[in-house]
Amino acid sequence: MNKIILSISLTLALTSLAPAAMVTDFNNTGGVITDNGAAGLVQTITTTYQGTITAVSLSFNISGGYNGDLYGYLSYNDGVNPPAKTLEVLNRMGGGSTVASGAGFAGVTLMDGGSLGNIHAALPGAGTAVAVGSYLPDSAGVTFASTFGGMNAGGTWTLAFFDRLASDQSTLGGWSLNIEGAQVPEPINVALGVFGAVFAGVAVVRRRRRLW
Repeated sequence: MNKIILSISLTLALTSLAPAAMVTDFNNTGGVITDNGAAGLVQTITTTYQGTITAVSLSFNISGGYNGDLYGYLSYNDGVNPPAKTLEVLNRMGGGSTVASGAGFAGVTLMDGGSLGNIHAALPGAGTAVAVGSYLPDSAGVTFASTFGGMNAGGTWTLAFFDRLASDQSTLGGWSLNIEGAQVPEPINVALGVFGAVFAGVAVVRRRRRLW
């Protein structure tokens, strides 16, 4: 019985020391993307995790305007590996403001391995939003993993959209960021895990001495 107790305690301790999977969504509201404005729409979110990033995906919905007017990027600064790393997510899809580029995004996810191909070539036609689904970012082959992979998981993310041509206006309805990686346990959890293992071992030794 004592061996079983010690085994369980050690397992729990080692489990608390092992890296945990990190899959977290950060949601943010949207806003108006200024028509032909230099300021655009820029929003930030901050993460406080300890660990490293392995994968990132970005989801958003946009209404109105011409998709071909829009340029956007996702930037990240972890405070450890300056300067900030930036990935283009939209770059005037369809070659600019054309009827074919459509109007808005019904709810797309940009990710490595997007099943519907590069978002740049998604041309739904006049007044139609790009269909729900997963797409590759409009980044000329550069990936989320090659841009953000290996960076510290605690830092500041910036999403920015700009409208590059006058006469219409787009609105970002909302967006979310999914981050995956290996999360390092908090120091207090490590200490508690080690203490639990040591305490269990001492208890077993004392028990054996009484039996002897």
